[in-house]
Amino acid sequence: GVLTPRSGHFGLEVVVSPQSGHYGLEAVVSTQSGHYGRGIFILVKIMKFPVLVLLLLLGSTSGSNKKLVFPAQLSVENYILIDTGPDFSGFEQAVSVCAWVKPYVSGDRWWLSFSTSPSEFNEIGISLGNQHMFGTGMSGMNSIVRNKWTHICLTWSEVSLTRDLYHNGVLVGTTSTPSGRKIETPGKLVLGQDQDSFGGRFELNQAFAGELYNLNVLKMKLSEEEVKGMYDAGLCSRNELFSQYAALQWEDVLLAERHGSVAVEDSRCSQWDILYDFVGQHLEITPKLIEYFKKHHFD
Repeated sequence: GVLTPRSGHFGLEVVVSPQSGHYGLEAVVSTQSGHYGRGIFILVKIMKFPVLVLLLLLGSTSGSNKKLVFPAQLSVENYILIDTGPDFSGFEQAVSVCAWVKPYVSGDRWWLSFSTSPSEFNEIGISLGNQHMFGTGMSGMNSIVRNKWTHICLTWSEVSLTRDLYHNGVLVGTTSTPSGRKIETPGKLVLGQDQDSFGGRFELNQAFAGELYNLNVLKMKLSEEEVKGMYDAGLCSRNELFSQYAALQWEDVLLAERHGSVAVEDSRCSQWDILYDFVGQHLEITPKLIEYFKKHHFD
């Protein structure tokens, strides 16, 4: 028989059929949202019977499926400061800063600022309509639409002598950088404000209001094809392909101290993305598999 309930962004089909001389349950979970658009399934065997593990997944939420919310009421008190923990030294010669941004308020609102000393407080800065690196800005940028998610990527390498800016996977600006110039480290990374001094002196007319999700800082310069692929993968993709190059991951950001009224909320990304780890695999329930679920997919 076939049972096909439909709910939200996924479909579930449970089929009773013979498997290796035994009868069991098979299931296919197919996402219907635009973020994924491909079928996925996980099938495990219990006492030689293939069974879809649903109860282990229902209600589970990965910690990375959270977003940062900076209130619509602008304030210089709303920010996140990261100056300990992550190893920023790795991106002295190459870096990519990528994130999903959803602003509530338009204007030159700075959602990221990296400073390295009292004299270099504009080492890296990205706003809704501008970006700075090594103290100089980049013109010709597209403004970001309010209340809509936009994927932003800033990439640079000492070898290329260029910095590139992408909006939704499209290259919107390229600027040359001085020969021999490297990003100074260590430094202070601020989210939600622009640093006009080393780690502070925020201004209300530059404060960010909106949502941030899946910010990653990589110790490499992503290519145009890689940035487009990251955007095409969608808001809820986890970018694990580049995890080995991470200087700062989204999980690190979520654990950082929040100031003012900055909040962490559910991003509403599908809880079912856990299944991508097991696409096409037939698995048996083992202590190792149980520990995997506990470690990676439960709060």
